[in-house]
Amino acid sequence: MTQIKRILVPTDFSEPASTAYSYAREIATLFNARIDCIHIVPMMQYFNFSMQSIGAPLDMEKDVYPHIIEENESQLQDIMEE
Repeated sequence: MTQIKRILVPTDFSEPASTAYSYAREIATLFNARIDCIHIVPMMQYFNFSMQSIGAPLDMEKDVYPHIIEENESQLQDIMEE
């Protein structure tokens, strides 16, 4: 039987993702494995382009994206501390 050493848990911070963390913890405990969480924040260049084309004075890359990254890193840290 293959030994499980690492478990990758993708998250969107939803309730079903929270359930996945619980299962991952159980499996990790059973196999003495490490859990890695991942959350993908899509590049905002396409959304930014759309906003500019309608005349919105918002620059997604400078005004919004850094805050999204900071918030998501904080959420991932909270999950990992559990």
